[in-house]
Amino acid sequence: MPMKRPRRMMLLLSVVSALASALFIMHAVLSLPAWMTICGMLVVSIVVGALGYAIWAYHYGDLVGVASFDGSE
Repeated sequence: MPMKRPRRMMLLLSVVSALASALFIMHAVLSLPAWMTICGMLVVSIVVGALGYAIWAYHYGDLVGVASFDGSE
């Protein structure tokens, strides 16, 4: 099956971008230290990325080491 980027993944990338922007705004408005902003961006990116991968893997049955969730090859 050719790998094409689903619309959900593009939406997910938009959400990550919006969250990163929100963290920068919080940094400016709330005067958070830069390290807090950077750590927050990393945590948000990792969590949303992992969630996106899990959704993508569940949809395509392509989780690493798992043929599919219903047991078929």
